[in-house]
Amino acid sequence: MFFPARKEIKLQKKLQKDIWNVKVDKNQIEQVLINLYVNAWHAMPKGGNLYLQTENVGLNDDFCEPFKVSGGNYVNISLTDTGTGMDQKIMRRIFEPFFTTKEAGKGTGLGLALTYSIITNHRGIIKVSSEEGNGSTFNIYLPSS
Repeated sequence: MFFPARKEIKLQKKLQKDIWNVKVDKNQIEQVLINLYVNAWHAMPKGGNLYLQTENVGLNDDFCEPFKVSGGNYVNISLTDTGTGMDQKIMRRIFEPFFTTKEAGKGTGLGLALTYSIITNHRGIIKVSSEEGNGSTFNIYLPSS
């Protein structure tokens, strides 16, 4: 039996002390983080670094308006990987149900669609930035309670 070579992914955390409270469904937010971790793992076939950061942020109405939420105090959960990254064409579609860049049988294309739905149902924001060859960053903003 053959197994793929083991890859090493280092997780580095920078968690703000005195983070604001957020009112969330714990199981749903855990699912969001699992989905993002799995995507990062797939994006780093030879291993790499994964950075998790939390911070309190104030978002103004201009930033929030395109996402149909109000400005105010939010907790930002940021997840950055050093993987393959994405081009603009892919980034525009990643939250669509059944969209996947994986080969048949390797993914359903529902993980990020579910992630988007969970975050927006919490009156939050999810943004992605990426560059081919330079990894991706997902920023989740959840309103403080």
